[in-house]
Amino acid sequence: MFTVNGVAGEVGFQIVKELLIRGVSSDDILAISHDVPPLGGSIDDVKELGVQVREADLTKPDGLNDVFAGTTQLMLLPYIGLENFEPNTDENLQRNRNALNAAKAAGATWVGYISGLGAQDTNADIFAAHKVTENLIKSMFPDSFTFLRAGLQAERYLTTVFQGGLDSNQVFGLARDGQVSAIARADLASAAGQILVTHPHAGASFELAGETPFTEADFAKFATDQLGQPVEFVEVSEADYRALISIETDDVEAGLALELACRDGRLKSDSKDLRTLLGRTPVTVPEVLQAFVDQSQNQ
Repeated sequence: MFTVNGVAGEVGFQIVKELLIRGVSSDDILAISHDVPPLGGSIDDVKELGVQVREADLTKPDGLNDVFAGTTQLMLLPYIGLENFEPNTDENLQRNRNALNAAKAAGATWVGYISGLGAQDTNADIFAAHKVTENLIKSMFPDSFTFLRAGLQAERYLTTVFQGGLDSNQVFGLARDGQVSAIARADLASAAGQILVTHPHAGASFELAGETPFTEADFAKFATDQLGQPVEFVEVSEADYRALISIETDDVEAGLALELACRDGRLKSDSKDLRTLLGRTPVTVPEVLQAFVDQSQNQ
């Protein structure tokens, strides 16, 4: 059985849809919802797809064996906080560990893991949780895993950089010249769905990144083009950035660390792995922005 966790989030939900598109029977798909608030999706939307849905508290190992029962292939979506990049925390890592232990007990023979660019970068705390989880998977499922090291999700810029909504004329950040290779959630889900169904690359790692690196100043230009009105990038101090992101997240330090990683170019990649897996050109950030604008104007 193909198992996907974190299905109340947009990426997990889209992966389940990708499995159905690729011909997997709904009876052979297990969708697991976490004990955390949905991130861009709804568990009711998943249930409407006709797949098996089970809910789980990944912080509590008791009962998880029953939740993961029947799993043969698992696509593990981490719950490690802000945009999949956050310092190593015991609780977040324990969620991953508990899910892997339950999948192992169920007889899973392969695990895919949505990791992050720079997961093995020992000098960056925001990648620590990914590094520890990858190493755990290697020890539990030797040569029976695939790591999808994904770049920053392009949609992040719609919610955390584009602060003021469609009427805003400013975007704020620290990373004026830092280039980012962002990936659209739909592309990430499509690549994950393909790997989950075929997993021909056991023991392999892929860097999934957009092919047009951009800066936050570039994003302001994208917004100007799509909205038809001037949008300015405003570089702010670390103190002001802390204040801005405190509105959206309780983990201000993680958000700041992520922004600094963008500024330093740690989330830029020249990899063509995403194009190879998709068999097409990846979606660009301007295209993501245009879709967001169109949807907002039609509501």
